[in-house]
Amino acid sequence: MPLFRALLLFACLIPAALPTQAAETVNKTPPVSVITSIKPLQLIAAAITDGISEPGLLLDPGLSPHSYSMKPSDIRRLTDTSVVFWLGPELETFLEKPLEQVAANNTSGQRIVALMGAPGMHLREWSGEEHHHDHHDDHDNHGSVDSHVWLSPGNAIAMGKAMTDTLAAIDPQNTPRYRENLTSFIDQVKATDLANNESLASVRQHGFFVFHDAWGYFADHYRLTVKDVFALSPDRQPGARHLMKLKDSLKRAGHTCIFREPQFKPAYIDRLTEGLDVGEAVLDPMAGNIPVSANGYPAYLRQVGNTITECLSE
Repeated sequence: MPLFRALLLFACLIPAALPTQAAETVNKTPPVSVITSIKPLQLIAAAITDGISEPGLLLDPGLSPHSYSMKPSDIRRLTDTSVVFWLGPELETFLEKPLEQVAANNTSGQRIVALMGAPGMHLREWSGEEHHHDHHDDHDNHGSVDSHVWLSPGNAIAMGKAMTDTLAAIDPQNTPRYRENLTSFIDQVKATDLANNESLASVRQHGFFVFHDAWGYFADHYRLTVKDVFALSPDRQPGARHLMKLKDSLKRAGHTCIFREPQFKPAYIDRLTEGLDVGEAVLDPMAGNIPVSANGYPAYLRQVGNTITECLSE
């Protein structure tokens, strides 16, 4: 009889537990979906959403935000996501009108956040009249501000905070996790920043050359000198007059480095550097080879610092 009574009691308890389990299933909301315009923003978003969701990416790192053309599938992805994080029209002119259209048709509380306007962002102006004029034309009258803001550790933290505030507002059940992730992200960025400062201090006396003028924020932050730029835009080849100017600058620079981008290996670099004390390495402003993870952005920041240090130390 004791065994029979135990089985009877167990059978009575099972139905009582089922409604609670069903209620838990019904009340559990799906994670907020996030998409970012470019890979560096995806790395920051991945740190903030770690353990909750995985951010999507609109623009493959091998493609240029300066000249990308939207596809119908891109519009669908923007429409179907809860939050879109982009920089703004200063860099991503291709997104301005599509996002205006998405916002006009929005009936589900979707958020579209232009991170260049986030609180705490430090924006730098393009320097030089010729440079300013060319970029102004390239960026459809939005080009007075350098839009490569993610290459400043301080700006990355500011954008991480803006992402956290946005996600916490629309996904309150995960707010504690977003806040914890932000704290961890800030700690990692600050630790990497400190290490970069120490390693780059040994090569500050050497200026360097870059293929595309994307590195102003990084150079300003670490007190480095960009001697000259091969192309004002990644989609524009330098003219003969500019190549002659570069050759002269390289001769006068002494020991230096040229940092090209992974998708470009122009033959004229070898001609310009022949017989000179010039190293060559690759810097990718779009972080193409960095795995997307919670520590992806600090890893990228460390990779850039190490690449510059190693090339200028050789």
